[in-house]
Amino acid sequence: MIPRWRTHQVAIAYLDSGATTTLGKPVYLTSDTTVDNINPHIAPCSARDFLVSWESIANASCDAETCLGSFTGTHIRVVDASGRFVTPDLVVQAHIAGDIAVLPDGSLIWPDPPRPRPTPRRSGPPARPPGN
Repeated sequence: MIPRWRTHQVAIAYLDSGATTTLGKPVYLTSDTTVDNINPHIAPCSARDFLVSWESIANASCDAETCLGSFTGTHIRVVDASGRFVTPDLVVQAHIAGDIAVLPDGSLIWPDPPRPRPTPRRSGPPARPPGN
């Protein structure tokens, strides 16, 4: 099967109450083939609206389903139950590593994993234990 795009795109699909039949066509949130979209998440944010997020990698070069490029941010968009976009994308410079939760005041919370710090490099010969 030939993929529709050479990079990963984000779509949402609605299922019937038995989760066995797709209702209508998927709603695509992305389509730029130069951008790889990864790590999608969805969370309810009201009775009829859903918050969808995904991370984008610009200038993506993909091989064997692994894409390299520049992280451009996490996109957050609200979509209603019919698939209509309620808000434009909000792009934040954070990684969303797990489920998004909506707090009682309407604000959002999600895990943001720590990034490893670069290891300091020393110049000169390697250190030797005393007496060697």
